[in-house]
Amino acid sequence: MALYQKAFWVVIFFLIGVVLVSALPLDVSVAFPLLISAIFILGIALFGRYQLALCALAMLCGAFYYHLRAPIAFEDFSSKTSEYVGVVEKVKLYPDAQTLTVAVEKPEGFIIQISTQRYPNYGYGDRIVAVGSLVPFEKDDSRLLRNRAVGLIRFPKISFVEGGQGSRFRAALFGLRDRIAQSFSRSLPPESATFMTGLTLGKSAAFSDTLREEMKITGTTHLVALSGTNVTIIVKGVILLFGFWFSRRALFPLTIIAITLFVLMTGAEASVVRAAIMAGIVLLAERTGRVHVTYCAIAAAAFIMVVANPSLLVFDIGFQLSFFALLGIVYLQPVLNHLIRIKKVKRPLLVAILRIATASLAAQLAVFPISLIYFGFASLISIIPNVLIVLFIPATMFCGLLIFLANLLSSYLALLFALPARLLLGYELGVIHFFARFKVGISTESFPLSLVVLYYALVAFFIVRTTRREHLVIE
Repeated sequence: MALYQKAFWVVIFFLIGVVLVSALPLDVSVAFPLLISAIFILGIALFGRYQLALCALAMLCGAFYYHLRAPIAFEDFSSKTSEYVGVVEKVKLYPDAQTLTVAVEKPEGFIIQISTQRYPNYGYGDRIVAVGSLVPFEKDDSRLLRNRAVGLIRFPKISFVEGGQGSRFRAALFGLRDRIAQSFSRSLPPESATFMTGLTLGKSAAFSDTLREEMKITGTTHLVALSGTNVTIIVKGVILLFGFWFSRRALFPLTIIAITLFVLMTGAEASVVRAAIMAGIVLLAERTGRVHVTYCAIAAAAFIMVVANPSLLVFDIGFQLSFFALLGIVYLQPVLNHLIRIKKVKRPLLVAILRIATASLAAQLAVFPISLIYFGFASLISIIPNVLIVLFIPATMFCGLLIFLANLLSSYLALLFALPARLLLGYELGVIHFFARFKVGISTESFPLSLVVLYYALVAFFIVRTTRREHLVIE
């Protein structure tokens, strides 16, 4: 077995250890490392199976790492009103409310979330005083672990103390993000502006409840989740802008810097972080003349993200949707392409449409159980609106870039560049509105774990059986 394959399996079993410990009840998860330790010892002492021992050791490391980095338990909840002084780290704006993630300085250092009115606006780096009652999240509320917050204060009395208390660098990036969103608001109709903001910056909190529900029904929510498409556009943009003046060696660090800045500016959501890490791996492989292996790149991206925050693996739906959709596109789409004999199609436009269709179908099949678990609904016609929309997304995002750049010179010039964006956005939103009328899908209040395991086992069996029978090569 090659070294990269051994590293792959070590990472996989490390992630399995994190998953099992974070998903199991506390009393069971404490005993789990002891069981793995026993397997590790027996693997060496009795059977001499060093690979088994190495995998068990990796699981043990994952289990202990989760316990080491797990969010602190906060038991001191009371109904009394208290005063909390802290600095705003993240703001999510909704049509009629906003949620603040606050690093508390007094009475002690921890993180809380605050739900408050839409106005006045608060921003990153604002020091505030919140007076209210801190309550725990619901037991099934993943925000407690995903955001490392200990609790929530609903509509407290808030006093602004001073601004500019965060990182100036991050504040500048967030300021740029807000200026981009404002340029859309000045040049486009309200619904089109919020949709464009979602496409380019991943900010969908300001979506109306109606649009949010329509996107869920049509299976197009992923369009406003930053992913590989955004990162690919950044890479191509850097090459287009600087390719004439810089060598390929110089373009590598410029591209990595541009991707990193974009990730930080957009809030480092799981989907875009995953895409950025994988893009970095691919660029590094090209720079060093190495061949990258897709499944190793996926595992490396998951490992890096879990090391940064081990709670992502079980408690962040964005992380799960991003990776499962990617796995579907990498492993299931080639099988679907082969079954429909896409290589025999001669017309380039038809090939592009078929590839979008199979990618959409593969991603939807891969996240089907996750959609049922978290949303209680999975669309059965999502492939149609996705095929009708996805082909135009890159052009729409490019128009968004032109609108922002034109706004730097003149708001009237931006209105001119906004004309094609209006047409594209009107078409895309029209498709969503139309197909949302047909609520064709599966709804359920619960989806048992046993069915989830069975579903993915059948999908894996289908992929393996087809690739072996048809002699397909998938990385």
